[in-house]
Amino acid sequence: MIKRQSPYRCFATLGPVLALFLILACEQPVNHPEDTPENPTSPENPTDPENPEIPKIIRGIAIASPPALTYYARNQAFDPTGLTVVYEYTDDTKSEALPSSAYTVDPVDTSVPGLKRVYVRLGTYTSVYFTIQVDPSDRILRSLEMTSLPTKTTYELGENFNLEGLVITGTYSDGVAEPMDHNLIFVSGYDKTQRGDQTISLRLNQETFEVPVTVKVPAHATVSLNPFYRGAYLNHELTFYKEVYIQGVPFEFAKSNLRATVEVNGVKVELSVKKGSIFEEDVQGFVSGQAGVQILTLTLDDASVEFEVYVADIEPQVYFDYGYMRQVSDPTGRGPGAATYYARPQETLVLAPVRVLLGFDEDHQDLGANYSWSVSGGAYDTAAATNQETFTFTPQAAGTYTVTVQVTGRNYVTSQRDTKTASTEVVCYTGTLPQGSFTSPLRNFACGQMTEGGTGYGWSLGSVGGYEVWEVEHQPFYSITGNPMGNWSEAGVVWLMEDKNGNHIPDEMWYELKGSDDDPGSRYASLITRRYSITYFRSNDTESINEFGQIIRRVYWVDSKGRTGILPGGWPSPWGVSGDWVSYTGTLLRDDGNIATGDYTGLSDIGGYVDSFGNAGKWASNDTWDKFYVEDAIRADGTSISLNAVKFIKVQTGIHRYGGVFGDCSTEINNADYLGKQTDFPNPAGGRE
Repeated sequence: MIKRQSPYRCFATLGPVLALFLILACEQPVNHPEDTPENPTSPENPTDPENPEIPKIIRGIAIASPPALTYYARNQAFDPTGLTVVYEYTDDTKSEALPSSAYTVDPVDTSVPGLKRVYVRLGTYTSVYFTIQVDPSDRILRSLEMTSLPTKTTYELGENFNLEGLVITGTYSDGVAEPMDHNLIFVSGYDKTQRGDQTISLRLNQETFEVPVTVKVPAHATVSLNPFYRGAYLNHELTFYKEVYIQGVPFEFAKSNLRATVEVNGVKVELSVKKGSIFEEDVQGFVSGQAGVQILTLTLDDASVEFEVYVADIEPQVYFDYGYMRQVSDPTGRGPGAATYYARPQETLVLAPVRVLLGFDEDHQDLGANYSWSVSGGAYDTAAATNQETFTFTPQAAGTYTVTVQVTGRNYVTSQRDTKTASTEVVCYTGTLPQGSFTSPLRNFACGQMTEGGTGYGWSLGSVGGYEVWEVEHQPFYSITGNPMGNWSEAGVVWLMEDKNGNHIPDEMWYELKGSDDDPGSRYASLITRRYSITYFRSNDTESINEFGQIIRRVYWVDSKGRTGILPGGWPSPWGVSGDWVSYTGTLLRDDGNIATGDYTGLSDIGGYVDSFGNAGKWASNDTWDKFYVEDAIRADGTSISLNAVKFIKVQTGIHRYGGVFGDCSTEINNADYLGKQTDFPNPAGGRE
């Protein structure tokens, strides 16, 4: 993301929120609006269990159940037994029953006959009421019978329940039978926002009657699907429905989280899978074996709306990664010369495979995998005695070795255990290899906002995986600056490579520089995902160019854990990407599962990465560039390695978040000094230069 594009230069730090809010007086379920709502100071609000950062706001109190006795003979003592009062929250949920000490009930005078409102009060201002009736005589109500159902039993969504036509007949101690006043009936169980069959409870005195009704979406309703929702708390965009499915996997209705707004006669109602008002049979048209964009239909009774999903043609696989992108025209990800690893005799390499959709359960949690390594060729030619994820390999003599790993784990597509194999070559040499023609820099941007900002500004690398590589000459230091703000970081992971074969091609081992999240004791260490892979897919959208010169079209993605989503930004063209998909592999920081439902504010405690202030430990800095140390270089297994002569530097976006008004989080490189030719950021010609 390019933060300077926003008219807002910075965010205020969001600390604990203390709010005075209105508690509106509640209303009884049937046509009893409160007369004088007031504004009390609320009791403490609980935390929303689905989002612990957001408190649930109390809207007021409500009558969950009136007293058992609501019809009285004249001068009969009032009895509140059975009265249940609850808190009602702004999300339409209710609390458990409140203790009677939490509220007061107004005195009731039964010496005067007629209908009476009995107010229940919370504090001085907030109130809700129920209705009782005092008979003008001393007769007693003996029995009740529903002698006529309501005339209307089918309702349009958003329509209020109507008692018209309902007759409940009361029989008294004097033998007289007569219809009861509708105002005495307490209605519960009706939800005008919930489509489908419902059973309504009608409570009168100590009797309860049930009435079946159906709530439907009419043909004249306007239905719009809500793929995004503007959150009010942090004002960031939340993805609400699952847009990407893996070919061969059935439509995951429960996880689709479909959400739609239905407008009927000027009333808007939100339906969702989560709320239970969108059902599995409402979705038609999904073909699990058909890759690409699919147009599905969401049918809501007599109305419908179409929506788009992407079925990704991707299979579980295992491969060795060299830090380059993979695409249709280059599916191996070899890049310029990156087909093998190079080492001298007795030099130790740590190899590790990338797993894609292998070993994860339905909730994308890592079930682990079994590894079996072997080596052949050269002077080695024996089976490697290891079953770990990483393999320490030390070639003994010059020659070419083939290192193979078999990985067994749960196949995310078929749900069965499966074994995948990957192999790579290690060339052990004593002299130098042929010279290459690599010219800095090498750029492969990820999807999203990838705009060249002109001289003196730099590059936005796109979402997670996008990178830039420089071939450098030896300098006392190298400067890479971003444009972080006080509490906003879009951390880019720094990688280093030597050039031991002297061919000026970044075809050897990349070594990551660990940052503050790797610090011993850091609460973020467990949230780092290494050898993370993500594949972006081009949508069918027509490309458009925004005011910043960016290519805008939705981009779908699937990651190595089977998680999916959508970016509303652009496709990385013309920066060397051909075809309809592109993959990247790297390190994902702070992988807390909230990829599409969070932002990246509040990160003043992160250091050792590009585009962060680095206010953490030894990486602390007071400038917009972070501090980096060669001694922080680590192998694939996390062990330290001593690098002598750095020849290549790579910066790669290491976060995967959607940042609201700023778009997808993307590492920015503002300035870079002493990095070969890369000082003025010229527009690239065709990607790899």
